[in-house]
Amino acid sequence: MPKSHMQHQREIDRASDIELDMERIEQEAREALSAMNKHMNMSGFDVLEAAYDLGSDELELAFSMLDRDPLEAVRILKEVRAKAVNDVIGRMDIRAMAEEEINRSEAA
Repeated sequence: MPKSHMQHQREIDRASDIELDMERIEQEAREALSAMNKHMNMSGFDVLEAAYDLGSDELELAFSMLDRDPLEAVRILKEVRAKAVNDVIGRMDIRAMAEEEINRSEAA
């Protein structure tokens, strides 16, 4: 049996709500993890681990430059941190988190 217009509209609204929640969750995660704070089941430790895995050479270079060129060292560290945060966020199942939040709000 074909879906009614109302059923179809509810599905569209739900998909839109999920997308908006996904964007919000990702932004919250990015802010928390960039500040080395915990977000959901990820923490600053996960960011440090990813930073070392993804950019150990860059980290070593940044540390070696701290006294010579601190601005460049900080730029490198921020770049490595951004890559690490992206990696950690990429491992999070943001869609599942958003769907769970939507399901909870629908049940309430």
